Amino acid sequence: MREEALLRENTHQQAPVNLDQVAVELRNVLLLICLVSCLAGVDLLYQAYGSGTILGHFGRGRLLRIGPLGLLAVLAGASWWSLGRQALVDRWLPGVVFLRRWTDKLGWVNWILFVLPALLFLGWSWSAYLPSLDLVLPRFWLIGALALAGAVFLQSAVRKIGYGPALAVTLMAYAVFYLLAQYIPQVSASPLSLGWSEASRYYYASLFFSKSLYGVQFPLPFLHPSRYLLQSIPFIIPSLPLWFHRLWQVLLWVGLVGAGAALLTHRLAIQNRLRRWVFAAWAFLFFFQGPVYYHLIVCVIPVLWGFDRRHFGRSLVLVLLGSLWAGISRVNWLPVPGMLAAAFYFMEEPVAAKPLWRYLLPPAAWGFLGTAAAYAAQTGYAALSGNPSYVFGTSFTSALLWYRLLPSATYPLGVLPAAGIAALPSLVYLALKVGRNITAWHPIRWLALAAELGVLLAGGIVVSVKIGGGSNLHNLDAFLFLLAVIGGYIFFDRFVPEAAARPVSLSLSWLAVGALLISPVLFAIQPAGPVSFPNSVEGYHQIAQLQQLVDSVKGQHGEVLFIGQRQLVIFHLISGVSMVPDYEKVDLMEMAMANNQPYLQAFRSDLDSHRFSLIVTEPLSDNLQTAEHVFGEENNAWVEQVVQPILKDYSRRALISSSIEVLAPK
Repeated sequence: MREEALLRENTHQQAPVNLDQVAVELRNVLLLICLVSCLAGVDLLYQAYGSGTILGHFGRGRLLRIGPLGLLAVLAGASWWSLGRQALVDRWLPGVVFLRRWTDKLGWVNWILFVLPALLFLGWSWSAYLPSLDLVLPRFWLIGALALAGAVFLQSAVRKIGYGPALAVTLMAYAVFYLLAQYIPQVSASPLSLGWSEASRYYYASLFFSKSLYGVQFPLPFLHPSRYLLQSIPFIIPSLPLWFHRLWQVLLWVGLVGAGAALLTHRLAIQNRLRRWVFAAWAFLFFFQGPVYYHLIVCVIPVLWGFDRRHFGRSLVLVLLGSLWAGISRVNWLPVPGMLAAAFYFMEEPVAAKPLWRYLLPPAAWGFLGTAAAYAAQTGYAALSGNPSYVFGTSFTSALLWYRLLPSATYPLGVLPAAGIAALPSLVYLALKVGRNITAWHPIRWLALAAELGVLLAGGIVVSVKIGGGSNLHNLDAFLFLLAVIGGYIFFDRFVPEAAARPVSLSLSWLAVGALLISPVLFAIQPAGPVSFPNSVEGYHQIAQLQQLVDSVKGQHGEVLFIGQRQLVIFHLISGVSMVPDYEKVDLMEMAMANNQPYLQAFRSDLDSHRFSLIVTEPLSDNLQTAEHVFGEENNAWVEQVVQPILKDYSRRALISSSIEVLAPK
C-alpha cells in the first residue's frame, strides 16, 4: 500500500513502525475509552444521588449530564468495531504513526510531558478558582483521558514498552501520585484540630507516655491500642511539635501500607520488572479502597515476610507474632494472621496422597492457635490497661443499621454497591480462572479459599452496619486484603496444581485488564475537591482567647475538661491546665452509640456535681436528625447522651470559633 510505503521511508533515521501493532493498540485505546466512559457514568450517578426526586433520589440536571458519556461510550465502541475493517484501518493509521514519530523526536522532554497531566489533574481538583471537576468532566473520565495522553509520552520515553503496558503504568502512577498528594495538607502547622477526631489520635498516643508527659499514669487507650502505640513513637522525644506527629502519621500510612504491597509483590516472585511495579502499585491502591488501616497491616507483615509451609514451627511463631498484634487491634482481625497462613498453605501445598485430615492439620493449627493467641492478647491488654471492664466490647452492644448496606445519606454509594465495584472484577477473574481449571486443584483447596473470603466478607458486612460505620469500606479491609493475596497468586500462576494437573492459562482481554486496574483508581481519586490550608495565625489568635478564659478560673474549684482539642494541652499550647483523662470526645461518642450506662451515668454524675469549672468542646447543638441526614443516628446518640446532659448543668461562656465553644456551670 502507498501509505505503508510512505510511513516506512527513511527507516535508517527512524525506527520502523509495526502497523499491525499500531492498529491493535488503537483498538485497545478506543475500548478503554468506552470502558472509562461507562464507569464515569456510574461515578456521575454516585454524585447525583440525593440531588432530586427523579427515581426517588436524582435531579434532572445531574441525570442529563450522563447522556454525553453514554454517547461517547457508543461512539468509542463503534469506532473500536470499525477498526476491524481494513479500509477504515488504512485511514486511521497514518495520523497515529505521525504522532508516534513526533513524540519520539522529543527525547527527554517526554518525561516532562508524562508528569504534566498528573500535575494538571491535581491542580485542577485542588483549585478553588477553577470550576469543579464534576461540573466540567467527571473526574474519572478526565484522569482516564490524561492517562491516555501520558502513556503516549511514556512509550516514547521508554521505547521498548508497548502502548498497553504504558497505559497501565501511567494509570497506576497517576493514581498513586494523586493518593499520596492527598496527605500533603495533613502535615500542617495549625495548632487546631484538622478534623472531628484528629486531635484524639495524638491524645490516645500520648497515653503510653502519660507518666512523663502529665506526671500521672493514665489508663491506656481501649479503642485501637495498636494504632496509637505506633503513633506514640514520636513522644519518645517530648519536645517534637504537633506538625511532626502529623508527618509521622502520614509516614505510617504510606510506609506500612506500601510495605504490605511490597512484601506481597516480593512473595509472588514476579520476574518481569514492569509487571512487578504495576502489581505493587495496584496492590497499594487496592488496599486503600477500604482503606486497610496501617496498624492492621502490621498483623500480616510477619506472615507475608517469612511464612514457609515446609517449616511448621517457624511459621507458627510468625503467625503468633502477628496474632498478638491483631489482639490489640480490631476484633474482626483476630483470626486474620492464621487465615493468611492457611491461605498460603492451600495455594502452595498440593494434597497429593496425604489423608485429608493430615493435609488439613497444619492450617487448622495455625488458624486455631493464632486466633487463641489474639484473644489472649486482647484479654491481657484489657486487664493491664487500667480501664474498667465495661468500656471494652462496645462493638457487640451497638445498634446495627442494615439500611446502610444500600445507598444512603451517610454513604451515597452504599456498602454493597461499593464493595461490588471494589471486588467484583477480581472475583470474576478468579472464578473464571479457577473454574476453567477446576480439576487442577483438589476441591478442598479452592473451597477453603472461598470459605475464608466468604467468612471475612460476611464479618466485614456485619461490622459495617454497626452505628458509627457504613460510610466507606474500611470494615471490609480483611476481606479486601485476602482477596488481593489470593488474586495475585492465581493471576501469576502461583497456585500450585496437583502433581498430575496441567492448568490451562486464561488470556485476559483488554477490557478485563482495564476492569482490574480501574477499580482501585476510581477509589483513589474520589476525594477530589478544593484544598484549603488552615490559617495558623488565626488559630493562635483563638488559642489566646481560650487562654484568657482558662486564666479567669484559676484558683476556682474544679478542673478544665477538654472534650476536644486536647492537643492544646499535650503540646503546651495552653498553659495552666492539667490533663483530665476522662470523657474525651471519641470515648464519649463510642459510649453514647453503645448506650454504655455505667460510663454515661458517671459522666452525668460529674456534670451534676459541677466537677469542671470549664468545658472546652466543639459548638454543641441539640437538634435531632433522621436517617436522611449524614450520620443521623450517631448525631442523635451524641445529642441524647452527651449534649443534653451537658446543657442541663452548663451554659455557654464563649463561642470562640466554629470549632471551639467554652461552657461554664450554671
